[in-house]
Amino acid sequence: MLSRLIYGARTALLVGVGSSVLGSTLGAALGVVSAYFVRKTGLLLQRFMEIVVSFSMIILALAVVSILGTGTFNLTLAIAIPMVPRVTLVVRSSALSIRGTAYADAARALGFSHGPKTFPAEPVRRCGRIAGSRTWGRAEEVAPA
Repeated sequence: MLSRLIYGARTALLVGVGSSVLGSTLGAALGVVSAYFVRKTGLLLQRFMEIVVSFSMIILALAVVSILGTGTFNLTLAIAIPMVPRVTLVVRSSALSIRGTAYADAARALGFSHGPKTFPAEPVRRCGRIAGSRTWGRAEEVAPA
């Protein structure tokens, strides 16, 4: 009986973990881009994310499945895509708080390029917020599978 349960849970866990990793990765990348380029690109990206958040997750997942079709990978995408804006909002808020720190201002004053101002240690320090936001989202991702 246990072996049947484990065999049946394989697909659900694959879809849940895959969608969580995919959604977190895309959301983190978009959140950093949105916070770093605050003017036009960041504003446009953030307004688009707010539009996506305004739709229900089930409606978005059904739309993605109807466009892409069925299958495990398409189901993973259908669950990950509605999760991206939520992660983007969390990462953007963290990245905007980094922009205001003293060492970011000092790096700008010293003339460093774009990368060293934000990327050496900050992703490691901010992973807790992403992990926390993904923990409550895990049940929403596994349940539809």
